[in-house]
Amino acid sequence: MEPMLKKAGVMDTATVVLGFPSGLNVSMELSRNASYGYDQRLEVFGSNGNMCAVENSHKVPMVAGNSAGIHRSGLSYSFPDRFREAYESELDLFADIIEGKATPKVTSHDAVMASRIAEAALQSALKGIPIKLDTAKVPEVAAA
Repeated sequence: MEPMLKKAGVMDTATVVLGFPSGLNVSMELSRNASYGYDQRLEVFGSNGNMCAVENSHKVPMVAGNSAGIHRSGLSYSFPDRFREAYESELDLFADIIEGKATPKVTSHDAVMASRIAEAALQSALKGIPIKLDTAKVPEVAAA
């Protein structure tokens, strides 16, 4: 762990395992230390053995090949580089919601659950034990 991050209480590497009542299991591996750029991939393995992978975003969407091998540009470095379209879409939807043209795609319940999952992951890391969430005890939050 980088000393500066450790001093600030920031974990630079983590593995999160989530289990759901349906039997679905999710494992996430996170690290702030990919020297070649932000490495973000998604792999899904289904009951029929299916897999889907989402590749990393490169600075230039081009691949070149020659006798020395396959060559690509580096990975997109910053959040704005990697998520520009997503941020723009979020702002457009927010404006539409304010103008009454759309409704939020995320509910208050979704937001509460995301916070509870993040807090449970933190407590699990700090205590070194699994944390079980009781989703039945999540109150609905009234819209303002």
